[in-house]
Amino acid sequence: MISRVVPPKLQKQGKMKKGITGVILLIAITLTSFSQTIINGGDIFGNWGISESPYLIDGDITIPAEGKLTIAPGVEIIFQGNYSFTIIGRIDARGSAGDSIVFTSADTTGFSTGTYNGWKGISFIGYTSTQPGKSILDFCKIEYSSNNGIFVMDYSNLEIDNCNIANNLEFGISINEFSDIIINSIKTNDNYAGGIGISSSNPVISNFEISNNYGSGISANGNGTSTLLNGIISGNNTSSNGGGVNVGMDANIVLNNVAITGNSALNGGGVSCLMGYVTLINSTIKGNSAVYGAGINAGYMSSVSLNHVLIVRNQASEIGGAFNIAESDITIVNSTISDNMASTDAGGIFLNNSSLHSATVINSIFWNDAPVEMTIINELPEISYSDIESGFNGEGNIDADPLFTDTDEGDYTLQWENYPASDFTKSPCIDSGNPSLAYDPDGTTTDMGAFFFDQTSLTAVDSYLNSDDIIAYPNPATDVINVKGLENYKRVLITNLLGSVVKDNMITSNMITMNISDLESGIYLLVLYNQNGTAFKKKIVKR
Repeated sequence: MISRVVPPKLQKQGKMKKGITGVILLIAITLTSFSQTIINGGDIFGNWGISESPYLIDGDITIPAEGKLTIAPGVEIIFQGNYSFTIIGRIDARGSAGDSIVFTSADTTGFSTGTYNGWKGISFIGYTSTQPGKSILDFCKIEYSSNNGIFVMDYSNLEIDNCNIANNLEFGISINEFSDIIINSIKTNDNYAGGIGISSSNPVISNFEISNNYGSGISANGNGTSTLLNGIISGNNTSSNGGGVNVGMDANIVLNNVAITGNSALNGGGVSCLMGYVTLINSTIKGNSAVYGAGINAGYMSSVSLNHVLIVRNQASEIGGAFNIAESDITIVNSTISDNMASTDAGGIFLNNSSLHSATVINSIFWNDAPVEMTIINELPEISYSDIESGFNGEGNIDADPLFTDTDEGDYTLQWENYPASDFTKSPCIDSGNPSLAYDPDGTTTDMGAFFFDQTSLTAVDSYLNSDDIIAYPNPATDVINVKGLENYKRVLITNLLGSVVKDNMITSNMITMNISDLESGIYLLVLYNQNGTAFKKKIVKR
């Protein structure tokens, strides 16, 4: 039943004085501009428009198997009590960037104290012989449920885009039993059981932000592969496993280009994997905290694979700043592990494997983790073509400062100031990976670490000087360039490639610093004149 609410004053009948009638007429005109619609429960379908909004829900509502409800942008759906919204059929709720559709509760009293009794969230139930057409939630806000914000059970024809799911007492989104849904450009935050829970399903989640939930950012259990692309998992906190990502029995989760930062847990501040499978590609695990395994905690016959992953500045109050691995397989390829800490043991990796499980490290860097890089119990890992502080026996391994660009600013790329000169400015990790593996994208031998030094992005700075004592640095440069070894030179110019002079300085000492901050980005020539007036040239690059 749908009822239009009419203000009580307009229902008065009887004879009134002329002056009073005029006042009431004015009130009536004002009040009728505020429309609302009461839904008393039962089956719903059709169209809900902005002119009848808000819709006040005063009973359990259901979209039946053959039904479809379309909701216009800007509509508010406000539940007046602990009522459910079940979707067996279809919903098409498409808001807009400036005019979201809101699903909320009329009374949020007690939400933060645990005595809350608000609505029950949106449930998609697919226990029908045939799936209906696709349901869509786009630019919707779903909040203050006493259960999950969105619950999905055996319902795959669902797409959730551009939605904010926040302040729900269970998960923001709970995906269950063969619900292979698509989620894109969502935010889920401040939910009390966690951001997204997944069980025996294969969702694809992209362009997301899962933050500040009172539970794991992502939890996955049961058969199924969850794919997460291009997102942020940050600031989530649990007293159990997996502050950022928690993977349990038989679940498989793939994270590609995901930043897992600032999460906390008992085990696995960034990622916990127990009897599950985790693959991380082109991702970052940074600034997470835990008692054990602040970056990644894995155990009970799990499998963890990393490819081009940065793991830095994680802190464990006991063991395993970056990793705590027990009876699990782990493969680390082209990854950088640095500046992680553990109060008791193994800032880098604590590894306790029997012969039943393997640990492999290739083309990677373990550097400046405290108190020690590695603590190995029982089976030794296979480490090759990697830079390990304090050393580790293995083919192609080195023990040398990787020359990160600027770790204080979080820049763990490799530097080579005087490229292509093979001098002290070249990171020892450049071109030092396994030569039998695939080359870096620039066509050179693979580098060690998560980030390769792109030798095609910079024009080679060829030296035309007849002296190995001349050093120009940094090169490429942004603000200034320093030139040393000038005892036999009297003048230095910088010209563009057309020969026009853009800088001209007399040399009075063995070193000169030239301000180039006003120059356009590009290639220039550094021209040196000796005492005989002979010119020598060197290419420089202004960033």
